[in-house]
Amino acid sequence: MNFGLSENNSNEKNDSILSKIIPIVIIVVVALVVFILVFTITNSIFNKKDTKPKQQTNTTQKLDIASQDVKILYRYVTTGTNGIRVDKFVKNSKVDKTSFTDEEKLYFALQYAEVEDFENLGEHNEKEQPLYNIPMSKIKKYMTRFFGNNVKLEEDVSIDYLFSFKINDLSYAHLTYSEEHEGYDAAFSKAPTTEEKLVDEFYTKFVSAYKKPNDGSVYLEEKVIYTDLEENGDKYKLSIYKDYDKNSVIETKNVTKESLENKPIKIEDYLDNASTITYVFKPNQLSQNALYFDSSSIKTK
Repeated sequence: MNFGLSENNSNEKNDSILSKIIPIVIIVVVALVVFILVFTITNSIFNKKDTKPKQQTNTTQKLDIASQDVKILYRYVTTGTNGIRVDKFVKNSKVDKTSFTDEEKLYFALQYAEVEDFENLGEHNEKEQPLYNIPMSKIKKYMTRFFGNNVKLEEDVSIDYLFSFKINDLSYAHLTYSEEHEGYDAAFSKAPTTEEKLVDEFYTKFVSAYKKPNDGSVYLEEKVIYTDLEENGDKYKLSIYKDYDKNSVIETKNVTKESLENKPIKIEDYLDNASTITYVFKPNQLSQNALYFDSSSIKTK
């Protein structure tokens, strides 16, 4: 029998089949490896994209301008506690804490002052007016409340200020720094009278307020127009502007004194063309729920 010869033929056939199968297996294995690598890399990339923190949208939350909290903020940058309109933010296109003089820093700090802050010194000035003192610690506290941290005051300044309260039935005071008393001495007197004008230098209207939840900042928006009045015989030339420098006129018209007295200027008639003052308040990290003045800017259309 040719058993030996038959076994050799079988081996040759097997070798032939293996030689065909092995490359296919190698190709399949390589393809699987490549597929797995591609899948792993792709999946990793997509997972990174999915796990990436979502950016906060710049959404805003509308606030009620009639709410007490918003009205208080608006009062601090416009009329203060004494009812006198502050014109700093109306006359300057951009304001931040570096824009204030030492007198202005003291002025805005005094908005928070209360009658209990003033101590009767039992002394009098050269005009025989009783002297009271508000300590520097109070001034610094109130200044931080309005301006936030890292604001300095050159102490040796003096200002006149009309308070919302009265001491000895008087609310107008001249304040000067006293090193001896470590604060500001105040002598109270009658407020000077001011001449009434036919037309105010500017007119404003508080129109909106909103909050940015992502950082807690609050924005107040106020419309403003500026005026100029020229007398011409028994008539006047009235000009309405959208900027303090009076370069951009909204309207010019001839008016009489009687018409100005009977029908004063209304900013509501000019809202579409008026400029917008935006006041920005930022959260004070050292005092929960407290906001300090950050900046203001005027935008003309």
